[in-house]
Amino acid sequence: MRWISLLLVACVAYFSGKNAQEDPAFIFYTQDTIPVPVYEIRDRDDRLTAYQARVYTPICEEEECYEVELDFFWDLTGNFTHYEIIPEKPLTKKEHDPFSDEDYRKLTEVLLDDDPAFANMEKEDLIQKVSDDSVDGYTGATILTIRDEIVPGAAYSCFTLWHIAHGDVIDSVKINTASHFDRQMVEGIVTSEDESDWYFLADYFDEEDFQMYASEIMTLIEREGGYIARYLINKMPVACFAEEDVQLFFQKQFSRLGYFGQQALVDKLKDIDVVPSLLAEMIRHLQARDSALNQGIMGVCCRQLSVLPPEEIKHFMTLVLENKVSMDDECLDSVLTVVESKVSNKAARKFGRKFNKMSNQ
Repeated sequence: MRWISLLLVACVAYFSGKNAQEDPAFIFYTQDTIPVPVYEIRDRDDRLTAYQARVYTPICEEEECYEVELDFFWDLTGNFTHYEIIPEKPLTKKEHDPFSDEDYRKLTEVLLDDDPAFANMEKEDLIQKVSDDSVDGYTGATILTIRDEIVPGAAYSCFTLWHIAHGDVIDSVKINTASHFDRQMVEGIVTSEDESDWYFLADYFDEEDFQMYASEIMTLIEREGGYIARYLINKMPVACFAEEDVQLFFQKQFSRLGYFGQQALVDKLKDIDVVPSLLAEMIRHLQARDSALNQGIMGVCCRQLSVLPPEEIKHFMTLVLENKVSMDDECLDSVLTVVESKVSNKAARKFGRKFNKMSNQ
């Protein structure tokens, strides 16, 4: 293990020379338990923009080992972006032949692939044993299923480097980035064209972040809608939905959320006070089927129907009967009480009769 310790010291010394004031943001370990210090890249305003690491790893094939050393770079959410060759240490492959320009191009393609054919394979399975040692420069040949996805003669290098670029480092990058959230960074991630960046925010925001950057989250929901809107709603703490400006935003966006986004929102609202305009908008989406969305909307209505003016309550009664929306006895009693107090006793009796007749059909 002495050589590992020396390697770590060398890596730290190298980057300390480049950024004398800077310690590594974190250290991760390769599959071969080699420590890799990762450093923050910051702009002139000292804002975190990316990450870099000097990667060193031995590549062993049969009885022969050779060293690979190069610089790796990741963006703020852990996506591998590129590598840089150390001029005095070019990469080599079989029999120590140097990489060609095409080999470097292919390596870039391999490392940028999120799901290459060899991703879930074992290293030992990359090469198939053959009797002719001259094939591919090994005691075997690269298996056919991955031959087009590697640099010829460098299967083990591609495999090892890909797992470094896409391994444990990603989670560490995300955790470190999350510890540096500020408005400019969040705005940059929100405007990213990579949807994985948006899910990163949803997964790594805590309750305080969601409340602090609510306007950025609402911008993303309004712009993208669909599944990301539903995902963000599910991740947002209930406390966010108690804010009036958030509820008014979702009133305007309710139709665009789609069924599952609407269902997620209604579920968040089930135990908090809802502004009348949002409740009225939800009621307009009652459907002619006994859906989970219907039941969610009715759950809110049973608690809060009284916040609506008489005309909106009448509209609610009409939609319930037209769409044959079900409700239990407790909910019906709550609705009838509200109708009596805000519309009329006659309207309550009439609605009760029609609802019971509908329910018994």
